Amino acid sequence: MICKKIDNLTLSANSQKNLKEIKRTLDASHQLEKFLPIATIALIFSSSTAAGKALTLTQTDFIGLTKAIKSVNSMAKRKINYIVNEQIIKSSGQEYLFWKGLKNGCDFK
Repeated sequence: MICKKIDNLTLSANSQKNLKEIKRTLDASHQLEKFLPIATIALIFSSSTAAGKALTLTQTDFIGLTKAIKSVNSMAKRKINYIVNEQIIKSSGQEYLFWKGLKNGCDFK
């Protein structure tokens, strides 16, 4: 994918709002991916007895935890793709090129 440089890009208020929503979604998904395993470990070791810890450990669904962590990324991608696709439909000119570039994997900083 060749990414074209967009000079003097001025984003509309709607595009700026959606970029903030994308950033918020990415930040939240990264935090959740970190929180899920920490919360699980905390739950395992919250029991005051060794037997309680062992019981919690044997009953913890680590496969389900792994699936949950992987699905966070999938949900974030789906939401971001929805926002980008909506902006492609609503925008024109340089803004359209910006959103189309994001859709195609270009990185704009």
